[in-house]
Amino acid sequence: MTTKITFQVKFEHDIDDISESFLANILNFAVISLYGQVGGSQIQYRLLDIDAENHQVAIETPNEDASKLWCALTLLGYYGSTRIRVKVTSEALLQEIEEIMV
Repeated sequence: MTTKITFQVKFEHDIDDISESFLANILNFAVISLYGQVGGSQIQYRLLDIDAENHQVAIETPNEDASKLWCALTLLGYYGSTRIRVKVTSEALLQEIEEIMV
């Protein structure tokens, strides 16, 4: 089974020409920053859609990696010298968290 995760990146300062590869690199940087080169290489995901204009990315990941990706993205505070905030959404993960909390 897989989980779909969508995330949106907000930048502290306006950045011109945000490209699809720039947003994909943020995802890769987040995973490697938290889990390291070896640990990060074990986390699987597939890019589904990248909307550079709205700074949004949709990915699909095996269920066992979904919470790892969520953590890596939400803990990311900088990319290069720019402060960023990453908003992550996933209906499946939110339902799982609600079930745990009950």
